[in-house]
Amino acid sequence: MPNQSRTIYTVKAIPKSEIQSIQRESAAHKQQRLAFEDLRRYALHPNQEQPLAVCDQAFAELEKFLAAHPASPFEADVHQRLADWKQEREQVRAGKVKCANRWMTAAEKETAARAAQLVTLTAQHQRLRKNIEATEDAIRSAHETIDQLNEESYKVTGNYKAQAALQKQIADQIKDRWQQIRFLNKQLVQGRKDLNQLEQKIQANSPSPYGATVSPDSFPPAVPPELSGAAGPAAPADGKCTPWIRQRP
Repeated sequence: MPNQSRTIYTVKAIPKSEIQSIQRESAAHKQQRLAFEDLRRYALHPNQEQPLAVCDQAFAELEKFLAAHPASPFEADVHQRLADWKQEREQVRAGKVKCANRWMTAAEKETAARAAQLVTLTAQHQRLRKNIEATEDAIRSAHETIDQLNEESYKVTGNYKAQAALQKQIADQIKDRWQQIRFLNKQLVQGRKDLNQLEQKIQANSPSPYGATVSPDSFPPAVPPELSGAAGPAAPADGKCTPWIRQRP
């Protein structure tokens, strides 16, 4: 049985002994099929009502097909489409609009659309919050690694050459961590801006699920001090990262 687009979607070899008959499309059936396929341009949309002019044109074309091709194998399908377009025309004439294949007033559709938007925004909000938390954890982890590397740097022992090589290796690792922190801090700032915008959109679509009105001033700093490096050594500005040697107690 061919699909609607009459495309080849699978190939299978069938032994000749299993073939009972071969059916070829007649010229009359081909003409009916092409005429029926042409009716696909008159398609109803589940979330958008059609203008009256389109309803009238679709109705006329469907009736024209039935008149030109009586007893067609597509007759039942065309009758169903006629019923659907008839209902569409009646509802549009009554001033109704469509949403999720349901007819309602324009005010009801706006409420339904806002509810659907709220669901989408809430899901985005939850994902963004998780991303921000993961970024904060990564920044904390990078700071901890820097602290560990600095601890290792003043424990280096051995001859001068080996000590210098190990110091350089540690310095390179610390530099990489600071670059990672700068990148993550940028992500964190952008993430908090996006979160602010999302919460404003959520408020615009419904009463705030957070109780009080969300204000930009109510958010924590874009980059908390404990994540920005303010609580520890500042990131080197000259790009020549050298180990931060803590004084022995």
